Amino acid sequence: MAPRFFITRPQPSADQMADKLIQKGVDVFVCPLKHIHPIPVPQTLFEGVAGVILTSQHAVQGLTDCRRDMPLYVIGEESARQLSLHGFEQVHVCGKTAVSISDYLNKRNLIGNFLYLSGDIISYNLGARVHAGCRIRRHIAYSALARTALPDECLSFLKTVVHMFVPVFSPDTGAVLRKILHHHHMISILQKATLIAFSENIASSLQDLPWYKCHTLPAPTMEDFWAFADNALLSYNQEK
Repeated sequence: MAPRFFITRPQPSADQMADKLIQKGVDVFVCPLKHIHPIPVPQTLFEGVAGVILTSQHAVQGLTDCRRDMPLYVIGEESARQLSLHGFEQVHVCGKTAVSISDYLNKRNLIGNFLYLSGDIISYNLGARVHAGCRIRRHIAYSALARTALPDECLSFLKTVVHMFVPVFSPDTGAVLRKILHHHHMISILQKATLIAFSENIASSLQDLPWYKCHTLPAPTMEDFWAFADNALLSYNQEK
């Protein structure tokens, strides 16, 4: 049996991730634990800003009324590629984490007002980490509604799966996973699961659960995730 991945990230990212895994010969089960609700971003917010900061692909919809020559500051090559496909001409990849963005702005001594489009929950205060001439205004571009129970099809999958890989993208998603498995009295199912944590913070918040194995990515990017997935598939093919 091919490696199986349990994909819990929100749509449309979940299906995009699943499609790429399937192309690699991997079995997937998609069950988003959160639903993303875009929040309109008034066009007036883009006036007079030196650039726009994004740390999540879910905030891209907030750029609908943003001019295409606006400088964008993002993390991860994949986010940059997606924004380029949307026609944005100045996309700056600042690194692999939110901390990288503040470092990028500080090292280049960028000055002016910057608009930070984020979700309703963030783990890093960008505005507190930049120099005085760089002023960051945060605007919530989306909210996330968490599931409270799993559908029957998902419960059947979890009960019958032999082993699965579970990517967890944020501490908040990890907390939802913990709560929902407790709700269904299924925490023990993690004995058949390998955690793929996108950060040390995520790994430490979930390390008390009975995982078969835990793996923390070198950096919280899709590039590092795909490298892990390729290695997992290679190991599977060698063991057949």
